Amino acid sequence: MIDDIQDKWERFLNPDELKPYLLFCSVFITCYEMLKETLINRLVVFYSEGFNKSGFKTGTNYKEKVLSLDDKKRQLQASINWHKQNSIIDENDIKAFERITDCRNTIAHRLLKSIEESPIVDIGQIFNEIVNLIYKVEKWWIINFELEIQPIEDADEIDYEGIMPGVIMTIRLLVDIALVSRQASIVG
Repeated sequence: MIDDIQDKWERFLNPDELKPYLLFCSVFITCYEMLKETLINRLVVFYSEGFNKSGFKTGTNYKEKVLSLDDKKRQLQASINWHKQNSIIDENDIKAFERITDCRNTIAHRLLKSIEESPIVDIGQIFNEIVNLIYKVEKWWIINFELEIQPIEDADEIDYEGIMPGVIMTIRLLVDIALVSRQASIVG
């Protein structure tokens, strides 16, 4: 037991272990928030009824088409339900989102405990699930919404498989800047 306590303190006090873990956790939480924004904000914009000082203004259409999909009128859950209803995400994606949320909650609410014990086992895989889910949703919106409303001269030459949403580029930058050489030891 004394060895276990000593190991925990050594891990906690070791900057080579603590700093990369804290950096990765901050990137993880940031990307989780980006995922939530992707799910919610795409629909807020799509069903907006104009602008006000606060940004996009939602109204009856948003309430009827999105918020009505959750009994408690929670934006995130309603947005997830809308994306599922429209075959953008499926049940596996919803299970991935639940794993992602559980991991995020562990990091956000029990960060010190997760450091003391050991880093979350599947955190790298779960982080990849965040990126994959954002990519899937964003790519659908680009193909089925943005490309549909913007005139494109060479529409036949669009490489749909190669579409890279801006938010994915942002995540890559975050990972490169924050975790550059540390990523292999945390995510791998």
